[in-house]
Amino acid sequence: MCGIAGFYSSNGIKQDSNLINKMTDSLLHRGPDGRGIFIDDYIALGHRRLSIIDVELGHQPMSDSDNYIFVVFNGEIFNYKDLKAQLIEKGLIFNTNSDTEVIINSYKYWGEQFIEKLNGMFAFALYNKRERTIYLYCDRIGVKPLYYTYLNQTLIFASEPKAIFLYDIKKKLNPKVLSNYLTTHNFNVSYETLYENINILEPANFIKLTGNSFEIKRYWDLPFSSEDKGEDFYIQNTAKYLKDATTKRLVSDVNLGAFLSGGVDSTILVSIINDEIKDKLKTFSVGFKDKNFNEFEYSSMVSKIFNIEHRDYTISDESYFNLNEFLISKKDFPLNVPNEVLIYFLSTKLKDYITVVLSGEGADELFGGYGIFLRSVHDYCKMFVLNKCPDFFPEDIKIFMNDSLIKLYKNIKFLPLEDFIYDIYSIFSFEEKSVLFNDNTLKNIDNDDHIKDNFKNIINKCEKESIYDKFLYFLEFFHLQGLLLRLDNATMSASVEGRVPFLDYQLIEFAFNIPFKYKLRWKDTQSQVNAYVLNSSEISEKHDYSKYILKKAYQNKIPDDILKRSKFSFPVPLNDWFNGKHKNYLLEKFRDKSSNFYEIFNYKNINSFINEPLYGKNGLKVWMLLNLKLWFDKNF
Repeated sequence: MCGIAGFYSSNGIKQDSNLINKMTDSLLHRGPDGRGIFIDDYIALGHRRLSIIDVELGHQPMSDSDNYIFVVFNGEIFNYKDLKAQLIEKGLIFNTNSDTEVIINSYKYWGEQFIEKLNGMFAFALYNKRERTIYLYCDRIGVKPLYYTYLNQTLIFASEPKAIFLYDIKKKLNPKVLSNYLTTHNFNVSYETLYENINILEPANFIKLTGNSFEIKRYWDLPFSSEDKGEDFYIQNTAKYLKDATTKRLVSDVNLGAFLSGGVDSTILVSIINDEIKDKLKTFSVGFKDKNFNEFEYSSMVSKIFNIEHRDYTISDESYFNLNEFLISKKDFPLNVPNEVLIYFLSTKLKDYITVVLSGEGADELFGGYGIFLRSVHDYCKMFVLNKCPDFFPEDIKIFMNDSLIKLYKNIKFLPLEDFIYDIYSIFSFEEKSVLFNDNTLKNIDNDDHIKDNFKNIINKCEKESIYDKFLYFLEFFHLQGLLLRLDNATMSASVEGRVPFLDYQLIEFAFNIPFKYKLRWKDTQSQVNAYVLNSSEISEKHDYSKYILKKAYQNKIPDDILKRSKFSFPVPLNDWFNGKHKNYLLEKFRDKSSNFYEIFNYKNINSFINEPLYGKNGLKVWMLLNLKLWFDKNF
């Protein structure tokens, strides 16, 4: 796991190592164990190393024995030993035990489509000196980020934008993505960023640049199948694929462990890892002193069941706010979600014991863990019937249906699917943003139609007819991306490698095609009948089981106290803080006019909003505005 940076120009580059050295060293936190650069007539490559595999010989940039293929690589290839054995049989020579050399020889033998053979999390640059061609590759699901800009026949790239800006690229705000952040606390699905002209390479894509010929190609997408092979088949194969994915991610030449919240996903991973490793497993959890904001009871329960070496850490509110500001400078962006700070804090603590940590991201998106969001499909279908076929239900049933929907949605207007997702997924509504933005900003965001268009583009890529499948596809290829950027930033800022077994692409291909009824399952027939007059909030976890097939696959290994827990979303007591002892901190930050924050936002309306008593999601909204203010103060 590492940090990479570089630039390529078809017109040639200055033979000056100063720039690539500065870019490379700006990523020191991602790779404190070593550094290297390579400069040639057209290209400069830089690498900061966090040593995980082949500590002695795996230095980068790495080249083949003929010195015409060069690679800088961030990530891990989990099937590299199998690929190496195949390539040795075909006569290729290896001088190291690293997965980086497997990338080089795979490209030499199979050509640019070699990427289809890699199973891992990765972002890397590969330069073919003879053909004067550079490739940038991103893994299938986007576990490892790679940022880039292409200006004036020059491609500049890095693991973080801070390195790109050292190439004398000016920071300029992208207002549409700013609006997107307030809507979704996520990045823009068009893979633009908050900085104009700085993009993030889309998962399962690669860039090929030869001379002035710039191409972006896709090399993988989900295969779809409507076949139902029966519950037993999916139970057995869920366990099989997840065990295989987890075991692959245990390959390391340094100490590893796992996050353990005591929830379903982390407990399942811990049970698998504990069976596979010889040494006593080390696990870690974080929370606040208030038991309503920690899961220590459950992490302790799991650690005793599996006899593992577990540590709980408590973070103070003062530490939280200090680290929040620090992380924004490390990430170059506002944070995605409040618990990103907790993951970073925990990563700094576990670094004393391990360098690689396994985490449970992806389980909810694959197996149906966001019950209220997914059950909103049920609401959407009822809206369709009530609006398009008003005589389908008896009048007394329609009254109950209307009441339950109005309770949650205020009005029941049938919308295109992308507009419905926009409404239920949004943190800030467009009406709220219309008050908070100034007039000039509002002119630049075209009523958020770009966000709805992006949502439409995602769900249209899902070829299945089921609306449930479209929602799952949206979660996998939009919502999850923000969580992965959270994990990458929080762990790498502490020089820790985070691995995500649930995002093995073979597991994804299998799990995505499990029929939805085995993921979010009705408790019984009566529950399904009752659901006609209930909304998604009233249904979820009361009348159905989330992640049914995943829990079923591990019911003999995981106790019911864990399997039957309601979802706990790593909460942060933002409302309490901003209504209480940290109100002055908040007001002080927003009184500061040293940045151009108030060239974008309305000063009076922002300060009116943050002065109101906070409840529900308002604490999260104020936290997001605070993150933007801190980010503006740092960058603009």
